[in-house]
Amino acid sequence: MDDTDHNLLSRLIEAGADALDLTPTQYERAVGHYEAVGEYLAESGPLERFSPVVFAQGSIAIGTATKPVGRDEFDLDSMCQMRIRSDADPSVVKRIIGDRLKDHQTYCGMLREKNRCWRLVYAGEFHMDIIPGIPDPQRTNGTALLVPDRDLQCWKETDPKGYTEWFLNRAQITTVLKEAMRAEVEPAPPSPDKRRKFALQVVVQLLKRHRDLMFAGNPDAPISIILTTLAARAYDGSRSPFSALSSVLERMPSYIGQSSTGDALVENPVNPDENFADKWGTHPSRERCFYEWLARARQDLERLRTARLPDMEKALGVWVGERAATGAIKDYGEAIQRLRSTGLNVSAATGAVASTSPRAARSPNHTFFGR
Repeated sequence: MDDTDHNLLSRLIEAGADALDLTPTQYERAVGHYEAVGEYLAESGPLERFSPVVFAQGSIAIGTATKPVGRDEFDLDSMCQMRIRSDADPSVVKRIIGDRLKDHQTYCGMLREKNRCWRLVYAGEFHMDIIPGIPDPQRTNGTALLVPDRDLQCWKETDPKGYTEWFLNRAQITTVLKEAMRAEVEPAPPSPDKRRKFALQVVVQLLKRHRDLMFAGNPDAPISIILTTLAARAYDGSRSPFSALSSVLERMPSYIGQSSTGDALVENPVNPDENFADKWGTHPSRERCFYEWLARARQDLERLRTARLPDMEKALGVWVGERAATGAIKDYGEAIQRLRSTGLNVSAATGAVASTSPRAARSPNHTFFGR
């Protein structure tokens, strides 16, 4: 397939990926709830002496938040960082956050405890995970944290701010992280501008949607942090979403290492003490599912690359969903028709404008893909 065809595929992929973004209304409501929870945790009260700092992390911070499949809720991850010594009992630190949320008239009925966080469930909208964190004294970069792990009954290393900066730099976005201040709620990142999304952000959204469609809620499906990290490491800088996706799928396995115990290692790029694949050793089905997903994703990308125009909708659908694929194909067809209505000879197969002479006949109107 030539470069023009790659350009067509990239346009269709981008159009389909736009439908994966949260709507402005969804985003604004989520940010409003995030700010309200953050202000409650950071305001005067039992947490004040720990100088809490609340900030968004995860997909919402790196611009890859994706509408869920088969359910109405999406995830919003936030961190509540507190100034507490690392020799503190992790279960006690976690309980401090939980007790504060339980004291709230509304939050108490929405609260669920998870392994490393407290979850507020906004039924039919989204759920917000609030992760307690304290400074990691073993790291000197200023953003490394420790989070409590209920199952392991210990502290675990992480660095969400460092990871956000690393990912955005990989995506060729410059960002300035704010220094932690006392008792504050840091603003949530702005909703991604569809016209300025970077190829790596689109790729990660596509990988997560393909995963969701393939596994349909299977708990052994590859987790987003592994897909995101491997994609960012494998990203070659291409501005074409199709070329970037192709390269990422080809190169991802080369960034899976081996730990000192012989288990799979997907290292946190900003904190080598954290292995995102640490559960693969005790749950081998998760590693198996990852490689099954990777094989399927490669096959599906090849089908998309070689698809004839009448089959393009189905081939694109496995990446963005049937409805998004239908919308992307329709929008592209209407764009071609608008160009043809001006007298241009435009190829539906490539979107390229053919050279015409002054005597060239105007292209007749017809439906896209023969429909």
